[in-house]
Amino acid sequence: MRETVTWVDDKHAQLLASGLNLGAPVGPEEALYDGGAMRPYEFGRILFHPRNGEAFELHGLNLSTYLDLGAEYSGLGYPVTDEIDDAAVPFGRMNGFEQGSLRFDPAVGVTQELFERELVPSVTVKVVDGTFVPLGPGGALTLTDFANAVVGPGFEAVIAVIDSLLPNLWLRRVFDTHTSDEIQVMIDEARTADPDYPAPDFNNFFAIDCPPGFDTDGLAAVLSQLTGTVEFAYTTPLASDPVVGTPNPLFNQQGYLRPALDGIGVQAAWAKGADGSGLQFIDVEQGWFLGHQDLPTGIQLLGGHNITKSFPHGAAVLGEVIGTDNTVGICGIAPAASTRVMSYNQTNPPFNSFQSRQEIANAVMVVQAQLRLGDVLLLEAQIAAIIGGTNHFVPVETDPAVFAAIRLATARGVSVIEAAGNSGAPLDQFVDPQGHRMLDRQSPDFQDSGAIVVGGGSSAPPHGRLAAPNPATNGVVSSFGTRIDCYSWVENVVTCGNPTAPTKADGYWTAPPFGGTSAAAPVIAGVCLLVQGLFQTLNPATGSPGRISARRMRSVLTRPLNSSAGAPGAFIGVMPDLHKLIANEFV
Repeated sequence: MRETVTWVDDKHAQLLASGLNLGAPVGPEEALYDGGAMRPYEFGRILFHPRNGEAFELHGLNLSTYLDLGAEYSGLGYPVTDEIDDAAVPFGRMNGFEQGSLRFDPAVGVTQELFERELVPSVTVKVVDGTFVPLGPGGALTLTDFANAVVGPGFEAVIAVIDSLLPNLWLRRVFDTHTSDEIQVMIDEARTADPDYPAPDFNNFFAIDCPPGFDTDGLAAVLSQLTGTVEFAYTTPLASDPVVGTPNPLFNQQGYLRPALDGIGVQAAWAKGADGSGLQFIDVEQGWFLGHQDLPTGIQLLGGHNITKSFPHGAAVLGEVIGTDNTVGICGIAPAASTRVMSYNQTNPPFNSFQSRQEIANAVMVVQAQLRLGDVLLLEAQIAAIIGGTNHFVPVETDPAVFAAIRLATARGVSVIEAAGNSGAPLDQFVDPQGHRMLDRQSPDFQDSGAIVVGGGSSAPPHGRLAAPNPATNGVVSSFGTRIDCYSWVENVVTCGNPTAPTKADGYWTAPPFGGTSAAAPVIAGVCLLVQGLFQTLNPATGSPGRISARRMRSVLTRPLNSSAGAPGAFIGVMPDLHKLIANEFV
């Protein structure tokens, strides 16, 4: 692909040829947070769109309004058109954007229009390991090709039913961003670090996009009849955001950082020099307001679409972990960690441009490939499930494809932190698409992804799990069960962001404060970064200084001796106490 400056220069030349003169450049081309670029001119700007590989211009009142809204950080995203005539308004002008438009009407000025993309449902199909499927990255396979090349004879009736349910069906790879060789390199790394790691055939996870409102459960049931070829098929679950001593003036309100029994004792680790330095942290969710004053500049969006409605949630999460240690607002737990973000919402719709799809499993695969032993990956999402006839929210690892990607990450030594979900789900009773009680540690069906699953307790000692919905937590109650490893506050969390003004650069979750297991999970992610830093610089009671594996990290964090008194009988794990952990783990 050409350098972005070439795209921008070519665009400037095209505009001149068409009669639009933006004037001379008034600054160099600037790289933007997600791979885009911008160059300012005397009378406008040209922005390079990182996802469609084109450049577009903005000028006049539309540009002024765009800048006031936060430019590429705003809910509009990047422009996808130059300024053009607005056919709906006499003498009107407009620019189209990823998530809306700016329209100039001579009578009223500039107005902003935002839209939300409709999520496309899908079915995940796992073909039996060892079965060759002739499909590489970026490709798609028709039902006919799948039947002839993979299924074989004897299932013509089943194939006919599938075709009648969804004509023109296409299968695409779930893990579509890596070649077989690249995936094998990661598997080899995992087996070196964890000889017992049982790698599935990642090339044999497939997705089928379906029209909105389609009966995905019915299609999955018919696909499951392709015995000997299809190991299992299920409706891909859709995820949602879990509800949402320094000069920093709001630090005294960050009670979750205080010494136990109130909080995790973050200053004990700071005093030993741990602050996240030298470590990588990636947050996977839907959206972030990355222009907040208390977040470091230059946080890169690795992929996906930055969803506006999730800006307050994402800013709150990042604030807890890597909020800048400055003289404003709050301070994050590990402010020196190198941070990037990845959205699991992909704007490559299969049916029309007003749709998007969720690709959580592939998002995990993409980011874990960029991390190494000791780094931290945070999964800020929950998926719906029915347990005992009641709707609940459960961890995303309950999706088998997501589980496979997480397991590869943890085997490679990456600590994966996963929100347990809200709604008070009894996780031991959860049954996965194959009928297994995969989250019950006492069950023979238990499957361990290696992730650290995080629940939430009250902000007041002994931090028990709230027995009923509480307005302070937006009505959420943490999931519970033997699978949960750690917990932190599920209420009264003060952090970056503003729930009513998503792009307010100096807004904070103070009234109301942040809540839910998505507030608890970032605390544990921050703890992992600090603990990893301690193991690299201090002498452990056993072994030499150096990064520790994901398995050992979970073991250290869940030792009762390294935690505060906890919440007896709550089944939400333990709340780490960094003061005790340092005393017990290091010489």
